[in-house]
Amino acid sequence: MESYEITVPESLNRKRLDAAIASLCPDISRVKIQKLIAQSHVSLNENVATSKRTVVHTDDQIHFQTLNETSVYAEPQAIPLDVRYEDESLMIINKPAGLVVHPGAGNPDRTLLNGIISICPNNIALPQAGLIHRLDKDTTGLLIIAKNEESYFKLNQAMAKRQIKRTYLALVKGIVHKGGTVDAAVARHSKIRQKYMVHPTGRSAVTHYQVAERFPHHTLLNVTLETGRTHQIRVHMHHIQHPVVGDVVYHRGKHIKQSTLSNETMATLYAFKRQALHAISLSFAHPELKKTIEVTCELPKDFEEVLTQLRTSA
Repeated sequence: MESYEITVPESLNRKRLDAAIASLCPDISRVKIQKLIAQSHVSLNENVATSKRTVVHTDDQIHFQTLNETSVYAEPQAIPLDVRYEDESLMIINKPAGLVVHPGAGNPDRTLLNGIISICPNNIALPQAGLIHRLDKDTTGLLIIAKNEESYFKLNQAMAKRQIKRTYLALVKGIVHKGGTVDAAVARHSKIRQKYMVHPTGRSAVTHYQVAERFPHHTLLNVTLETGRTHQIRVHMHHIQHPVVGDVVYHRGKHIKQSTLSNETMATLYAFKRQALHAISLSFAHPELKKTIEVTCELPKDFEEVLTQLRTSA
């Protein structure tokens, strides 16, 4: 699933909505665009677009997410899921490190998606088995899963309108003196297809961060997302020269000079074999009930052990 956030340029002023999207997103077919509009998956200035013939104007904001054209083709597999909230409309799970979200090259099964359709068989008819967003394989924390078509579409609209608040804890290298915002477009890396990079021709990406705790050579950050680009936090933290601890994709250097930390602390850091990134809380309006859903979850044991060691050595 990919999210699109588009500002209508002057050259497309007073064009039809479907024509404007087709012009700005040439990788998406006109037929698919019209289908997305017909199924109420496209919003214009934060209102659901009702017709492909709607006229757009300069600086109008268009938001939508592309969905799978077919239902999920995957075998249900009994994978233990840590469910933190569930009702008839949705559930929220705490994803562990090492669990891939959906099948792909190198991961044909034993994914979160396989586990979802094992406990929610009807989700096989939903795009991405009802997953509203995703986390990288080695990122831990909370994920929302819709359990019916109405909830899926409403939650996708809420995500497109930035109405779902997602907060992460990220342990980064170096001392971050104060909070801030990274507003830098993200694009696929020009040479390494598995990576992403900050690039002016990429898609809009906005990350906010606040200092939660400082250590002699590291900083724990509270991070919130306005957008949900692939690897967004990891790319943005690297961009501001505070890469996420353990992220060997975007920073292969040592955690810190060995002489400045105890051997025990260094051993704990080097034993941490993944990025120190955890989706700690979610807050959003329930798609069917008149209430706000707020869910938090504790840090996983390995992440907490790193913090405990850093506090000991401070």
